[in-house]
Amino acid sequence: MELSRVRLLKTTMFFVQTCLHFEIDEERKWRLNVNMKSDKWDFTANSSDELAKVGTKLLKARNQNFLDEQVQMTRFLEAASSSQIFQYPVRVRHEGEVGVPDFQIKSGGRRIAIELAKVTTQDVEHARALQRKGIIKRTLNASSLFRRGPTARTKNQVIQEGFSIRPFVLDGVSPAELDAIWIQEIRTQIDEKTVVLQRSNFQHGDEDWLLLWDLIGTDESELKPRMEAVRNLLAPRWNPGWYSHVFVQEIEFPAFLAIFSDTGLRSIPEDFKMPEHNYPPGFLFEGSAEDYMDGHKSRDMIYRFCFAFRQFLKLLVSFFQRPSI
Repeated sequence: MELSRVRLLKTTMFFVQTCLHFEIDEERKWRLNVNMKSDKWDFTANSSDELAKVGTKLLKARNQNFLDEQVQMTRFLEAASSSQIFQYPVRVRHEGEVGVPDFQIKSGGRRIAIELAKVTTQDVEHARALQRKGIIKRTLNASSLFRRGPTARTKNQVIQEGFSIRPFVLDGVSPAELDAIWIQEIRTQIDEKTVVLQRSNFQHGDEDWLLLWDLIGTDESELKPRMEAVRNLLAPRWNPGWYSHVFVQEIEFPAFLAIFSDTGLRSIPEDFKMPEHNYPPGFLFEGSAEDYMDGHKSRDMIYRFCFAFRQFLKLLVSFFQRPSI
């Protein structure tokens, strides 16, 4: 008798859990379906000038991961405003909180589905999160954290490696090793986002795009060789049903947007030839044209000093890592 009661209780619990999961799944599908068919958009631009001034209009999420997606898309739209990528009006909606892909864009009569990804490593992002939350207030030396271990580093290990006052040049990655890490992280994200593209709940557009945010960082001297490596990596993947465009973006110095498709590679700025101020108008800074003209010279001096300092540190890395004679 007792055994029958236990079986009945287990059967009832299983039935309740099944119904609950079904209702949650159906509610999620309903929300996603309504959102996809809705004409409600988070932002609309009727011209390239309006697109360049997207500002903070997309930045609404409370969750940091979703907010990062909105920041990434904002910077992409600002850069794209100086190109012929879009037809107007351009309408943008964030989908990442309810399904995949992360964004839907309507450009003229086309619907474009855009999936986002970060090119970085877990331990580096862990360290940056500690800074962002105010847990650690020292300068981050991310160099050795770019090396992936068999498992993710603990909080104490991240702090010890990333925020130690000892000179990083003794254990930092070499430029050649960092290049290899960079292309491997690109490859990893492309593979993972290919799986996402094949999911049954991926809401495809007339075109599907993949947008990669370079958080490792690429200097001007590294731009062309790295982008050539990405082009070679993508060459065998241009097939029907896959992403029609892949973008690599960096929103800090030097700011750029690389645009890959089966027809080749384009970039913003054109051919990666940095203008005097080193970024396309509206790419990095908000405000009026007058603010931009008044501020860009001093900002440019700061960015160029930072670039020169990074190059100096790279030389130090190479010097200390040379084998002794």
